[in-house]
Amino acid sequence: MEIGDRIKLVIHQKAKNQKEFAEMLGWTPSYLSKLISAQQGIGLTPIMQILEKFEDIDARWLLFGTGYIFGSIEQGILRRISYLLDLEKYVSVMSEKEMQMYIDAIRGADSSLFDTDTIKKWQEMLSLKNSERDMRIYEAICRNKELVKIKRED
Repeated sequence: MEIGDRIKLVIHQKAKNQKEFAEMLGWTPSYLSKLISAQQGIGLTPIMQILEKFEDIDARWLLFGTGYIFGSIEQGILRRISYLLDLEKYVSVMSEKEMQMYIDAIRGADSSLFDTDTIKKWQEMLSLKNSERDMRIYEAICRNKELVKIKRED
C-alpha cells in the first residue's frame, strides 16, 4: 500500500470527504489530491502536519505501512471505546435513527457513521437542553427566595 493510499484511509477515518480533510489541515483540495496521487512526491512537512493534527495516527504506519493505523490493536480498541463513551453524553438528544446507529456502533458496526456535523448538532442540542434546565433551576431558586422573603415578613 502506497503512502497516498494510507492518507486516504486517514481521510476516511477523520473526515467526511477530501475537501473537509484538506480544510482541517489548512490545505487546498487540489494540494491534497496531488499528495494522494503522489504527483509531487510527499515531503516530510505534510506528513508532520497530519501527525500533529491527528495524534492518534501511528507515525510508523503512515510513513512505512507497518503496524496499524492507530498503533497497536489494543490502542485502537481503547480509542474506539473512548470514542463511544464520549458519544454517550449525546444520547438524550439523539433521534431514534441516530440512537440505533449508536447501538449498532457499540455492537461493533462502523463507528465512523457519526460525522462532525452530526456531533456538532448534538453539542448544540445538548447545550440548549442544559441551558433550559439551568434556567428552570434559576427560576426555581428565585421563587424559593421570594417565598422565604414573604414568610419572613409574616
